[in-house]
Amino acid sequence: MSIMNKNLKYKHKRIYMELRERIRRGEYGPGQRFPTQRELMANYGVSFSTIASALSALAQEGLIARYHGRGTFVTDKTVSSNPSTTYQRSSQIALGLFIPHISPHSTGTLKGVYEETHKTTTKLEFIIYDGEDEKRKRCRDVLDGTIKMDGCLLMHLPGYEEIIAALKEKNFPYIIIDTPCIHEGMNQILQDQCKGAELAVEHLIEHGHERIAYLGLARTHEGGEPNYWFQARFEGYQNALERAGLVIDPATIMEVPNVSYEDACRGMKSLLERTEFSAIFVSCGSFSIAAIDVLRAEGKRVPLDVAVTSFSADLSAEMASDKYNVSGTLTPQVEIGRIAVRALTRLIDGSVPRDVPYVEEVPMTFLKRRSCGCV
Repeated sequence: MSIMNKNLKYKHKRIYMELRERIRRGEYGPGQRFPTQRELMANYGVSFSTIASALSALAQEGLIARYHGRGTFVTDKTVSSNPSTTYQRSSQIALGLFIPHISPHSTGTLKGVYEETHKTTTKLEFIIYDGEDEKRKRCRDVLDGTIKMDGCLLMHLPGYEEIIAALKEKNFPYIIIDTPCIHEGMNQILQDQCKGAELAVEHLIEHGHERIAYLGLARTHEGGEPNYWFQARFEGYQNALERAGLVIDPATIMEVPNVSYEDACRGMKSLLERTEFSAIFVSCGSFSIAAIDVLRAEGKRVPLDVAVTSFSADLSAEMASDKYNVSGTLTPQVEIGRIAVRALTRLIDGSVPRDVPYVEEVPMTFLKRRSCGCV
């Protein structure tokens, strides 16, 4: 009988927990070969990536081991229901918010964090750092008690792995917020930005567009580190086209190195010079203003000649103005902040186990305006 909890929103988490329980009950004993990914896909009726994420979580916990050419096997590690705790919380709940900077894009999430902590009279301290060395030092200050707190929220934090490893070693409660994709084995509140991008591109397809261009920020930073936000959005663009049976033409894809109006304009002009298209998905919300400005300067009517949808259509008031009226996804930033505080509080008080990665997904929605041809 399945033990899957229908209140758990993320598919891979539900499957992970069921498989974990079956190992605990001895249905899959130590040394026994584990079902293949294809078998699990057929059993659960889900995608390859969903099963891969569930198996990755089991492997990270040490419950299964994968051997190239041989398969996956159950280890002899015991499933723990009561993890050991090296961290002891104080009598008054205090939360810390790690953030490198405060940007206009983060204000909604910060508002949600503040409102939720204020409502529950929880103490909140902002830990704003400058550079990697200071980030490590502030983390050490938290773990050794120099900064007194019971749990921390991590926001806009590239290179999570090192700081998370230190927090997990001490069994210190944490939640990553404002992240667009799964960081395996970590506690996080997900914005499903891949799905958000799919919604925006699927809407253009519903309007009958078959040649849809892409304008966005580069998927890797200058140092080669992945830009998870734009990787997820580009994946959503690809998914929507592939599902509709449409060809993905590299000529219709334009990525620019910096978040600036000038770079977005140059990228849009290059797209128009090298190929034709009837619609465009702009994966960086602020770029949609530049894209529409360039289209109009080149004599293109929006949406009659080129329809436009964008990511984060609520990023600025200008996007909603009569001049642009941009259609696109809506990011539930305030709700994300509230959910993160509630989740972290549950980790602190022990109402959810700390030995299982906590993942909660907040869905995105699509707003119809004039730029896509709806209004």
